Amino acid sequence: MVVGSLLLVAGLVEAFAGTLHRQAKGLSVLAGAVTTFAGLLFVFNPVGHFFPTAVLVTGWLIVRSVILLAAGRYSTGSVRMWTLLSAAMDFFLAVLLLMGLSISSLVVVLFGPTAEIVAGFAWIFALSFVVTGAMLLEIASCERQLAG
Repeated sequence: MVVGSLLLVAGLVEAFAGTLHRQAKGLSVLAGAVTTFAGLLFVFNPVGHFFPTAVLVTGWLIVRSVILLAAGRYSTGSVRMWTLLSAAMDFFLAVLLLMGLSISSLVVVLFGPTAEIVAGFAWIFALSFVVTGAMLLEIASCERQLAG
């Protein structure tokens, strides 16, 4: 429920911020919509098991990274750099999650979700949110300079 709520709020904020992105508005809003959708899936269909949660998060990260990669191609300057960095970070985190998924699945099956696995999963979200937050702040800064 916590993961779903975080994704839902982050997605709504990202979608709203995407409406301010002049160069890739549609793609930026779409990235927020994908995050919102993932959050809604978690909120309305809470999964208590590690494996389905990890698969959903991996899918969300991959889809979002592809959307941000496309948005980065239409952006310029520092917004482009931060958008591509956010896309790369999400893709890297998805690959990292996939690589650790088989080991984590075995540990979860044998011992249940350990604090270390849950904490590692939380770091995946934290890193994605930090890079996305920096990207959105840069977009807001650039848009304010253009408007002023």
